[in-house]
Amino acid sequence: MSRCTGHCCERIFLRDADGQPIRIETLREHPEAFQDGAKIVDMLVDHPSGEPNVFTCRHFDRDTRNCTIYETRPAVCRTYPNGRPCTFEGCTLENRGCKS
Repeated sequence: MSRCTGHCCERIFLRDADGQPIRIETLREHPEAFQDGAKIVDMLVDHPSGEPNVFTCRHFDRDTRNCTIYETRPAVCRTYPNGRPCTFEGCTLENRGCKS
């Protein structure tokens, strides 16, 4: 089993069940409509690139590439990528369907 390197925590794209982008304002207004929505909205910070609707988790340590709240992270983090192949280039987590 490979260790996760946090690619999915470093660049977060909010999407609905159909893969359509979700605006952060929508998540803030209706957190109950999303798995762990109330927790997630407080975890997101704008990505350093300044790209619209791209975020970084405030609990992701870019130096160590670790989650600083790993033991208490939300379910959406625990289950990502939800049985689908991970789409992040360089993902190393093999045990959940991510490419190596």
